[in-house]
Amino acid sequence: MIDKPIKSLISIIIPTYNSETSIKECLLSVLNQSVDNYEILIIDNVSSDETIRIASDFNDNKINIVSQKDKGVYDAMNTGIQLSKGEWLYFLGSDDILKDNDVLYDINNYIKLSDSNFIYGNAYFKNSGYIYGEESSIERLLIEGNICHQAIFYHYSIFSLVGLYNLKYPIWADWDFNIKCFKFSAIKTEYVNRIIAVYNDYKGISRDDDEVFKKQLPNFYIQEIDRLNIEIGTLNKKLNSFPYNIVEFVKKPFIKRR
Repeated sequence: MIDKPIKSLISIIIPTYNSETSIKECLLSVLNQSVDNYEILIIDNVSSDETIRIASDFNDNKINIVSQKDKGVYDAMNTGIQLSKGEWLYFLGSDDILKDNDVLYDINNYIKLSDSNFIYGNAYFKNSGYIYGEESSIERLLIEGNICHQAIFYHYSIFSLVGLYNLKYPIWADWDFNIKCFKFSAIKTEYVNRIIAVYNDYKGISRDDDEVFKKQLPNFYIQEIDRLNIEIGTLNKKLNSFPYNIVEFVKKPFIKRR
């Protein structure tokens, strides 16, 4: 994990594999940002096309390229996490782009005004024109679905608390990760109503089966129900306690006068 990140630096991690048709536009959407407090980490799965050459042709010292065999996109993202130098981390698909040139400028301002360490917004679906995103919660994550990871900025400390993406979930490891983030009391989340990225939805949201994750979801529900039951039990104990009832009894005459 990151021991001493560079303050205010945003590490933009882009997993690639044979991405020659999209990587140029993806990189330009970052390089054209109106602020420059970022680094780009391309984690390539030994592409056999022109992906590496196209990225290298930019000849920009903000672009760092690592080409090695991986076990899928989440393995590449984990490598990016371990190599990143930034205080904040962001994951961008190689066929996705930042919405406009002021995305990072606005995110910098949100970060300055916030004490949150998980900041998320919206994603615009390129083909359908749908804006995906709203304020989420542990209940929404469990019942309605995930937050688009192209719309999330993570403080580096989150990965020390939660760990890396779980590779036993080949499709929904980010959903698993975000559920854990929302369950962690030390992680403060904040939603901003701003489109962060344009998501290439030519295949739509992944509907592929991740049987291992599906089997795990009931455990998340059970854990959350247990947590709520504990909270309700604690509240009931407080409501039925002698000191609480005495205070409520004393308050009644004053409440009636209002």
